[in-house]
Amino acid sequence: MIGAITGSIAEAFYGVPDRIRGTAQTYLDAPLRDILSRFEVSLT
Repeated sequence: MIGAITGSIAEAFYGVPDRIRGTAQTYLDAPLRDILSRFEVSLT
């Protein structure tokens, strides 16, 4: 549980490298990728 918390904090502080981000997104199905995309657009 602490790893998930610290990982979230680290991601917000340092960001996620594009290579890792791209690989992680390949594990998501189309509906989850759509949700992620809409969420990211709402942050900008």
